[in-house]
Amino acid sequence: MPENGELKEIVVVGGSIAGLAASLALRGAGHRVHILESDSIVNYDTPLEAFENWDRRGSPQARHAHAFLARLHQLIKQHAPALLDRLLAAGAEELAFKDRIPPTILNPEFIESDAEITMIACRRITFEWVMRRYLFDELGVTSEEGASVTGLLRDDGSGATPRVSGVRYRDADGREKTHRADLVLDATGRRTKHAEWLKGIGAAAPRKESEPCGIIYSSRFYKTRPGAEQPFTSGFAGGDLGYLRYGVFPCDSGLFSLIVAASPEDRRMSALRKNEGFETALRALPLSREWLAPGLSEPVADVHTMAGLNNARRFFIAEGEPLALGFQPIGDALCHANPLLGRGCTYAFIQAYLLRDALAAHSNDPREFALCFDRGVEAEIIPGYEFIRAGDRNFIRNERIVREGKDPLEVEAETDEDKQKIFLGKLLRDGFIPAMQTDIHVLRAFTRAMNVLDPMEAMFRNPDLMARAMKAYGERKTRPKLVLGPSRREMVELLEGNEAAV
Repeated sequence: MPENGELKEIVVVGGSIAGLAASLALRGAGHRVHILESDSIVNYDTPLEAFENWDRRGSPQARHAHAFLARLHQLIKQHAPALLDRLLAAGAEELAFKDRIPPTILNPEFIESDAEITMIACRRITFEWVMRRYLFDELGVTSEEGASVTGLLRDDGSGATPRVSGVRYRDADGREKTHRADLVLDATGRRTKHAEWLKGIGAAAPRKESEPCGIIYSSRFYKTRPGAEQPFTSGFAGGDLGYLRYGVFPCDSGLFSLIVAASPEDRRMSALRKNEGFETALRALPLSREWLAPGLSEPVADVHTMAGLNNARRFFIAEGEPLALGFQPIGDALCHANPLLGRGCTYAFIQAYLLRDALAAHSNDPREFALCFDRGVEAEIIPGYEFIRAGDRNFIRNERIVREGKDPLEVEAETDEDKQKIFLGKLLRDGFIPAMQTDIHVLRAFTRAMNVLDPMEAMFRNPDLMARAMKAYGERKTRPKLVLGPSRREMVELLEGNEAAV
């Protein structure tokens, strides 16, 4: 990197959310940013045209539901308020906590920090369309589309640790080119080829850990009919039936999306991946049923499905040292988790500003820059990643037990760890979830954790919150049993009955 802290030349490989977020943060700090995007992207005039026609081959998840959580909203509001204005002008909505308190909480008392709990309701395509225009039209970020990176350039003066000085790539016409840079960011997603790129300059490939999320998920977009009002929701919301997980995601311009996920091993749930089976299942679930009420909405797209999902991370620091200098994977190329909790875009924005801050603190020291960014990721991203990974392991365990016809919260525990998981499952179902319907303190803590404003584990370490949840748990036998949805047997009957009718 250049000396004396002057502005840097930065190449971002990949122009999806992670690449755009990094470009926003770094260009906002004054650095020169150039994006190399492998897709050929049409500049549609409106987000609706983009949604209907934009084929993001390099980002298949763009057609699925997305949550833009309160932490992301806070970062945009603080660092790029003009971008927030553009999103709202394009039809996005701000979902404020204080406006979405269930009526079962009587006379709620709000505090100043509740203003932080504000989500953005928006489709992924709309969000990306607005960001691209803002970056290119207002901030002066440059890009080249149809550019396929084939390798990294190594500084001839590198020592034992290779130092990257740019990229080699093939342009849209197949011509071989190079682009020199002080810093190269890999935002190419979970299918990144950076292990090959690093090998090409004499660096080791990052160690990778990966395990299945245990789901195949499907989503579908709907539009609220003219004059109809969307049902109450506290933002994006969902449920876990042990054998199935689902959610509701409000979007921009009167649209919303529904999502449902089941184990790839449960063949009797395969009907969820088709329009008819998807609708049958979502109409049977209490939370989503209201959104599909006659006259309220209509689908605007077919069901889209994603499979082969894993929780995975790559370790770019080995034995305390970066694998290469002047190169950094970000977003899904570094770490990705189950998309059901909607944290991917928020994590990308957090990383973007970690990059900015690390570069500001260690402008002339690429080693310290890499170590500083890694420390930030370990503190800000990895605890949430581990929480999601533990939840997926638990879902895989529970789903297998449900398929055997048993209740995973009532089976005999074989280990102390299983005993703890069963108790926490009961406490969540019969303590925290009921308490959130009547106690704003519990609802606030849970909502902050889900929106990446507070660590999830902090909720279980707070004596006051635990006492409130335990109180609700102790009252479980005095109130009607909480029914989150049909049993697996009932759902199988519904799906098979639907297929027979078709």
